[in-house]
Amino acid sequence: MEDLHRILVERLGEAVLLLDGEGRIRYANPAAERLLAVESGSSIGMRFQDFILQHDRELFQEIFSSSAGRAEGLEVKLRLHASDGALCHSLVRVTDLSAEPSVGGFLVEVCDVGTLEEVRRELERKEEELREFQTIVETANYGVVIADPDGYLLYVNPYFASLHGYEPRDLLGKNLQALHPPERREDVKGMRSCLLEKGCCSNIEVWHVHRDGSLFPLLMNAVVIRDNEGNPLYVVANMVDIGERKKWEEEREAYRHRLEEMVEERTRELSEANRRLQEEVEERSRVEEELRLRNLELDAFARSVAHDLRGHISVIDGFARTALSAGEEGEREMVAECLKGIAEGARRMERFVECLLAYARAGHPQEVVAETGLDCVVQEVKETLKEEMGKAGARLDVVGTLPAVLADRVLLYQVLYNLVSNALKFCPAEKDPCIELGCRPEGSRAVVWVRDNGIGIAPEDLESVFLPFTRVGEHPSPGMGVGLATAKRAVENWGGEIWVESTPGEGSTFFFTVPLP
Repeated sequence: MEDLHRILVERLGEAVLLLDGEGRIRYANPAAERLLAVESGSSIGMRFQDFILQHDRELFQEIFSSSAGRAEGLEVKLRLHASDGALCHSLVRVTDLSAEPSVGGFLVEVCDVGTLEEVRRELERKEEELREFQTIVETANYGVVIADPDGYLLYVNPYFASLHGYEPRDLLGKNLQALHPPERREDVKGMRSCLLEKGCCSNIEVWHVHRDGSLFPLLMNAVVIRDNEGNPLYVVANMVDIGERKKWEEEREAYRHRLEEMVEERTRELSEANRRLQEEVEERSRVEEELRLRNLELDAFARSVAHDLRGHISVIDGFARTALSAGEEGEREMVAECLKGIAEGARRMERFVECLLAYARAGHPQEVVAETGLDCVVQEVKETLKEEMGKAGARLDVVGTLPAVLADRVLLYQVLYNLVSNALKFCPAEKDPCIELGCRPEGSRAVVWVRDNGIGIAPEDLESVFLPFTRVGEHPSPGMGVGLATAKRAVENWGGEIWVESTPGEGSTFFFTVPLP
């Protein structure tokens, strides 16, 4: 018995300690050692008060002293801090065992209040869930039945009872077999045996008897709930009245031959109508989404244009005001400088307008598209950028052969020009710009790529680079911020895609697709 008691105490999940009259620990079970974060056996001789928060020690001493000579234990909530510094809100119960010669001292039981509170909250949550499930079952538009393994009803919901013309209380304790027609009860016994063996059944059609003696069909699904040993505890079933459906099936069977052709024809008409409607819905959804994106793009575009134009106008306005003031004071040199600034501002506005026009033209649909030699357009871009590439010490290498494609020559030139010139802009001074251009077939289209060894693009900016008037990264762009947006607009014009892959510090590769002849 002593070994049995020791095993029970050591297996307890709650902390149990034995203190002497001075409050020193004589014994601590494993749960107590875990709570106090001490090694096995190291707490023997330590004062339990040392594990109590300073502000709560007087309260414990009062309970400890008051429990002496009392038959029943005293409880108090204390804050304990373990040797590892963890704080624990605990319910401590002190019981005087001095009357037991074989034990002596004081029994201290410690329970983590946080754990108790967690259990209480979990119970409340389970009760709330149970109430919700009960409400769902009580108001369900299908029958719910719980019976013991012998078929005696333990619970029926209002819907099930009303199907049979009863109140729920009228059916409790009755055997479910009594609700079946007498001539089918042997079949019901076999069905119940099969259910208990298999554990569940689905979509089983059964016939029940109404209180007035009429028969009606039900569609049943059932499952067996078992204990840990696998023994059946009870059966849960849900049933739906399928009388209307059975009636419709009988009518359909009776008129099937006469109506078959009409049904088939109507089915074909509905199928075709649904197909057309689906196509219209999909087309409308596509147009609405495209319109939404276009509106967002137009809004952002308008804001950017207004912002940049306002900046140019502000510069011109500032130079003009300064020139007027300098003219009144006779400062001819200042007036000349201001006029130069005004002229430069006007030129920048002109370049800005040209960029806007190029962006607009890139979005105009092309009525006639002929074959365009990709290699010819690349050569034209190289000639255009020859001087700029010479100053930068850059080279443009063409990898492999370039095919003919189906794209407007002007739009294709805009795309390649913007991609190559963009590569030149973003190559650091310490590197020799190296640009590669190649193409690979991919089904009915070609994938063209332009690779550089420039500064690269951060992952979060990969989508933003194609927005008009958007400049990303820490390196300022000398352009207007419209080049990549124009390229994207041109590629989408012929139904292609454009994207970029980049590693910061190592360079970027721009891809776009174009139809093949």
